[in-house]
Amino acid sequence: MDPLRPTSLKRRLRPLFHLLQAKGALFVSRLKDSANPFIVKVRRGLRRGCKATGQRLWDIEFASGRPVDLDVRFRENPEDPVFRLVGTYHAGAGCWHLYVTNLLATDFSPDEIGSIYRLRWEVELLFKELKGTCHLDDLTSRR
Repeated sequence: MDPLRPTSLKRRLRPLFHLLQAKGALFVSRLKDSANPFIVKVRRGLRRGCKATGQRLWDIEFASGRPVDLDVRFRENPEDPVFRLVGTYHAGAGCWHLYVTNLLATDFSPDEIGSIYRLRWEVELLFKELKGTCHLDDLTSRR
């Protein structure tokens, strides 16, 4: 089996969120377009009367432009961990930005989680620029 094939890589990375949660680490990650988790609980953001519990994410309708806040599982197995999924609608781009996290709903709103992700992305872009212009990837380093 080729370890770089996307399906092989996906299988190896699948338990990553579970491992992070088990170690007590906090995370925010963008939800891949191909992900279609099962909804466990709805906090807000779905159309009135929408029965979402037990459904897959892409089988439901979001409320127009309102932030989404759900608990989800990536597999149907009730013993699998539950993660928080939040989303914000970006009218300029005409799309939803969805994030998976283990940050508590009582501590962070969907908008705040979107801001955290954007700030993290700015740091990633800074490192990419530093690697390119300052040749940081050529430096020898130790852990």
